[in-house]
Amino acid sequence: MRHRSIAASCFSILIAALALSAAPARALDGTWIRHDPGPRFAPGFVMDPASSRIILFGGYDGTGFLKAAAFHQDTWELNVSGDPKWKEYPTAGNPPPRQQTVMVLDPTRNRIVMFGGKTSTTMYNDLWTFDLASNTWSPLAASGTPPTPREAFGIYDPVRDRLVLFGGHQSPPGIDLNETWQLSFGGTPTWSPLATAGTPPSPRRAGTMIYDPFGDRAIVFGGYSQATNTFLNETWALSLSGTPTWTQLTPSGTPPSGRQGHLAIYDPVQMRMIVFSGFNGPWNFLNDMYALSLGGSPSWSALSLGGPTPLERDFSAMEYDVNNDRLVLMGGNTPIANVSNGCGPVLVAEVLGDVWTVKLQNIPTATQVSTAQPEASPDRVRLRWQVSTMGQSYEVFRTEGSTVWERIGDTRPEAGGMVTWDDRDVKAGHSYSYRLRYPDGETMRFGGDISVVVPRDFQLAVSAPAVVSNGSLSFEVTLPSRGDARVGVFDVSGRRVFEQSEARDAGRHVIDLGSNWAPGVYWVRVDHAGVSAQQKVAILR
Repeated sequence: MRHRSIAASCFSILIAALALSAAPARALDGTWIRHDPGPRFAPGFVMDPASSRIILFGGYDGTGFLKAAAFHQDTWELNVSGDPKWKEYPTAGNPPPRQQTVMVLDPTRNRIVMFGGKTSTTMYNDLWTFDLASNTWSPLAASGTPPTPREAFGIYDPVRDRLVLFGGHQSPPGIDLNETWQLSFGGTPTWSPLATAGTPPSPRRAGTMIYDPFGDRAIVFGGYSQATNTFLNETWALSLSGTPTWTQLTPSGTPPSGRQGHLAIYDPVQMRMIVFSGFNGPWNFLNDMYALSLGGSPSWSALSLGGPTPLERDFSAMEYDVNNDRLVLMGGNTPIANVSNGCGPVLVAEVLGDVWTVKLQNIPTATQVSTAQPEASPDRVRLRWQVSTMGQSYEVFRTEGSTVWERIGDTRPEAGGMVTWDDRDVKAGHSYSYRLRYPDGETMRFGGDISVVVPRDFQLAVSAPAVVSNGSLSFEVTLPSRGDARVGVFDVSGRRVFEQSEARDAGRHVIDLGSNWAPGVYWVRVDHAGVSAQQKVAILR
């Protein structure tokens, strides 16, 4: 078993090793071959959706934090096309051993980019790439002054083709950080501090950061503050367009408890962040799961999962398997004993090497009705609601500047649980409020309240079905003025799979990209006159 003891040292023990005579060598009768990485704490773990595999690099195995050999530099593939299966790649030319790296997929160049990390004696600020075609590592040279050596957390920003880093820990001098950095990928990769507006999150380590493509922003949750000895449960957003701006979010619902060493992924089908596990001391490891809805008003909800439950753990690894709409969990650190060494309690923890999966479609959100961003034009309001119950009708109600609600129609959910309603009986400059009424057992309830001001002029917008099931992709683009419009379609990893640029008149334009689109989640984006709009589309099998 790979154990880790957490306690203050109160004495040291010297063990003298006896020199023994070497035994005569004998021929080997066989050789053991490992078929999985074994126990791992904080390895690099990145999904390669094009090949339906996850790439694992390095990590700590729990055999002794001061042992150099306990930190690894091996690279493994976890094939997730069916039941997960491991495969090891040769280690020649690999980066030095480490844990707690930042690893992101760069889909444009078909590679993984890795920054930083640490062992018990060394912190890194180097850059490496793993080529997904040749399955080999190579150093990445960058211009500019890099961040100091550190552990950190970060995301790939596909719209601006860059790595964005935040926070982490630097030792020496042993301080938590709240700096924001960027590494541009185009041309010669270049480091620079990312100038941001707003008040940034306080310094923290071992938090999480995900990219929210629908909101074109990064979301930061949790972490540990050394300065205040606090496990944090704040939620922050960093807008990524224009001047990046930090904003602390105040979601409704009950948030997860403060924690470090937890995991977070973005669920693109249901537009939410999933948070799992972590540690919040003194002996408290976690295996709870929460969802933060990111469409409309953000809201936290605790999730309930069936079946055998993974052990409580921190610093494990988790990825979203887009091809199977599931989470893949591996490794981490779990408590196994709380003993005394004569000077106080000692927590003995074991580093794990187990692999778990859970289908996200089997994890509904607790919210029955949640609103998505409305689209308003001078002659139409298009509304969308995400609902958790498919087989029933939803009534649409509207009011204009009063408390009297008028029923204006009813509709049923489309594939994926999206309710859409077009209100064409509107006047430019007027304000309207909408809600749904729906049965909940024997009771009729209202939900999904949203208010809209109808503009006097057309505004840039993309309108697409949230889910299609026939492999087709057709959508509507609205332009406020005549001019060049660049339309792009991106897959879930940020790879641009379609681009079209041409001059168009003001107003609405239907763009039909035909059928035979591969199943998956895509983002349609339009850029016009320095402004952009985007929307998510899920194409089902």
